Amino acid sequence: MKKRILSLILALVICTALAVPALADGLTANPTSASVFVDGETVAFDAYHIEGNNYFKLRDLAYVLNGTLSQFSVEYDAETRAISLRSGKAYTPDGSEMKSKGEGTKSATPTTSEIFIDGVSVNLTAYHIDGNNYFKLRDIGMAFDFFIGWDGVNIHIESDYYYDYENEGVNVQPPENVTGVVGETYSTMWFDFKVNSMKASSGIGFWKANPGFKFVTVNITITNTMDYELFMTSLFFALLGENIDEENTWPILPSSFEDKDLEDTLFPIACLMEVDGSITADIVYVVPVSARDVGFTFVEISDTGRVYTTYTIEHTL
Repeated sequence: MKKRILSLILALVICTALAVPALADGLTANPTSASVFVDGETVAFDAYHIEGNNYFKLRDLAYVLNGTLSQFSVEYDAETRAISLRSGKAYTPDGSEMKSKGEGTKSATPTTSEIFIDGVSVNLTAYHIDGNNYFKLRDIGMAFDFFIGWDGVNIHIESDYYYDYENEGVNVQPPENVTGVVGETYSTMWFDFKVNSMKASSGIGFWKANPGFKFVTVNITITNTMDYELFMTSLFFALLGENIDEENTWPILPSSFEDKDLEDTLFPIACLMEVDGSITADIVYVVPVSARDVGFTFVEISDTGRVYTTYTIEHTL
């Protein structure tokens, strides 16, 4: 993975403190001068340096980490003034994110809101600046297990690594391989799926496979487990196995059969799944007749290209 991180000297006190006088109505907050890199890309955060530590706007962090293993949601209860964070839950932007980089000295007062992480009340160091809550970067890193590094000049945030704060060490989360069977349900980061059946045949409806080939029909049920509409396509899945050309074996497009009744049974080439929505349909492949032991596969992969879990449903045709 990202070798540049392994070359960092791990100094988790992000910046050295400069003694500054406190403002009359709160602590002095100066804009963070260091550049911030998230997964290797420069990001202009609205962040402040307060008494030796860097404080980031909570919604900015949630916005940038959305879609990674370290994602978390932010909810505010105006009646109780409580802030609720949920690990692993997608963040819903409210339009206030990433507006500008902090400018000028500000007054910071301790946040009085009660803070919950996954329903548990926690004590986190946070300050209120110009109507927004700013949290100590290290505290959020500890809470949601992402890596924070300092190379003497820049701050590095890595969602592909987590930091073992108790044992003071960086750990790379290794890819996981899950081997499954037909009829069992498996949970990915975004959806649950179950392969109901996997069958080989020489023909589908009026269509016959070319000599030396056969159809493999995978009947699958997919359920959206996210709290937003989920894009889904049959191209997310692959059929692998001996004698199967992995680079050229793709799901057959429903329109290829030119049969409306048959098309209706096939998994759409692309669709949006509603929250809690479910689809049961067939995905059809053409493979050599010699293909016998196969694996129907889905790979969890992040936007940065990191593989998390590979699910393979093994079956003998």
